[in-house]
Amino acid sequence: MNVRKTLVAAVALAISGHSVTGLADGQAFGRSQAPAPLEGTWVVSIHPQFCSGPNGGEDIPGVTPIKSHYTFGRGGTLIEATAAPWLGIGSRTGGSGWWERTGRTSYQFAVQAFLLEPAAPYLNGIQRFDQTVELHGNDNWSSSGTVQFFETYDLNDSPGLAPYRAGCVRLTGERMY
Repeated sequence: MNVRKTLVAAVALAISGHSVTGLADGQAFGRSQAPAPLEGTWVVSIHPQFCSGPNGGEDIPGVTPIKSHYTFGRGGTLIEATAAPWLGIGSRTGGSGWWERTGRTSYQFAVQAFLLEPAAPYLNGIQRFDQTVELHGNDNWSSSGTVQFFETYDLNDSPGLAPYRAGCVRLTGERMY
């Protein structure tokens, strides 16, 4: 009789969708777990900030935010396209990177792009963003972190390499429709 009750309970659980609901809520973390609300394409504004001092964490006045498109794909892939005219027209490739879920509404990501003959004072190499994200509902998020510039085309070949230029940035994202 216990086997029959167990079987009936298992069938009822499967029919009610409880096993699927746990995945739909996105409780799993990491790069390849349950679908995450961050997946999709976002219109992103990049706001340079003061890193420290009396204005630490504040946007730098007079600097227009840079617009980008970020696409967070299933499994932790990230692609980015941006308009950063201060680097020089055509001097920066699109970016690619990774992202992962670190909490119910929090994420982290890194994206990097190649710089090819950029305007001074920038050098050939790589621009890299490292960010911590907080999702604010289904259609917007904000993040904080760093942007770094490296005089190399392969950071994997140069472990521990120090950037020649670095700063702090705040990003805001609105879902693209």
